[in-house]
Amino acid sequence: MPKISLIATFRNEEASLPTLLASIEAQVRPPDEVVFVDGGSGDGTVTLLQRWAERQPYPVRILIEPGCNIAAGRNLAIAAASHPIIAVTDGGVTLEPGWLAALAEPFAGVSPPDVVAGVFQGRSDTAF
Repeated sequence: MPKISLIATFRNEEASLPTLLASIEAQVRPPDEVVFVDGGSGDGTVTLLQRWAERQPYPVRILIEPGCNIAAGRNLAIAAASHPIIAVTDGGVTLEPGWLAALAEPFAGVSPPDVVAGVFQGRSDTAF
């Protein structure tokens, strides 16, 4: 199975992050690394991410890019990722425990695809 980098971008997501981060920890197939890009949060987002990163069994990189939008942040995260498979998520969501395993499964075959897409359900307790 190829290694997988999980990426996400944030800006002022302190309130929604605990649920997302817990759902990343609950993945039955954990990522091989995580790359987060913060677009200049003014709340406790970065501190929360740093504390979470310290407890993980895989590398977690946090890039701080004030003024960076989602698209630019994703591009930065992809460029910083070390692994050939990139899984993308967002703040304000909860990932099902099998989410990453389901995305990874097609890449284990003899003729892996170029792209796999999945779905997630947003939470109603956020502005999004």
